[in-house]
Amino acid sequence: MSLKAVELQVAIPRTQELGRQQENHQQRLWHEQQSIIAERNQEDQHNRVRTQELEKSAKGYNTEDRERERRKSQEAMEQWEESRQAEARKPHVPMKDPLRGRHVDISL
Repeated sequence: MSLKAVELQVAIPRTQELGRQQENHQQRLWHEQQSIIAERNQEDQHNRVRTQELEKSAKGYNTEDRERERRKSQEAMEQWEESRQAEARKPHVPMKDPLRGRHVDISL
């Protein structure tokens, strides 16, 4: 298969054009890959920082939560102790039986 001069005049510019198109396509793919890598790195960094912040806040929350619970239990214990002491200070009055000693029924 031999090419004529006219065919070569058309074929050579097309091959150069195709070469440019391929190069542009490869560059476009390379740039897309680079942008994907950059986005991935940003997401990874963001997730690392977020994880560290969550761990810090979780540790702080647990510590604060424990401290709050300890104070509540201590206050409840103090109130119970105060009420027990107040009961001990009151004079002890024996409770009257509601069924005995109120009415005397003598029937024969």
